[in-house]
Amino acid sequence: MQYALLDLQPALVDADADIRDNHVTADEHQERKRGDEDQGQAGALGVMMAIGLFQVRGGAEIEPVYEITSPIFDRITVQLDPDYYPGRKFVIVARNNSRENRYIQSAAFKGRPLTRPWFYHRDLVNGGTLELILGPQPNKRWGSRCEDAPPSMTPTLAALPP
Repeated sequence: MQYALLDLQPALVDADADIRDNHVTADEHQERKRGDEDQGQAGALGVMMAIGLFQVRGGAEIEPVYEITSPIFDRITVQLDPDYYPGRKFVIVARNNSRENRYIQSAAFKGRPLTRPWFYHRDLVNGGTLELILGPQPNKRWGSRCEDAPPSMTPTLAALPP
């Protein structure tokens, strides 16, 4: 996923959807549990990708972001614990979702157009609805401008000393 963003081509991210369509059988799951040293992180990654979200840095930055890809579900509702998060729920709606329609054509958050393929963690915890319109071909214009790239921990070339 992060490699597609290097070229500012978020449409390529959705090509990874083949991974999400391969289901693990119960026997394979038991086999994978032996020697599990990741404390469930691989499972958490699987859940995040299934709902169409991904974090390159695992939420370790000061302002964590989620990158967006096409989910395997038509609608996902994340109930937010009011003891920790101000929003009641975060909803992801995937319109036209199918094996063929795996590319994000456009997105909206809280009814407003979202032109970049990511959003801040604070947006998720404040609740709202992320609506994705999916189609059979990549929309190479959505999220492909330089200003659509997620924040970087690396200074830009203009900020580096000569």
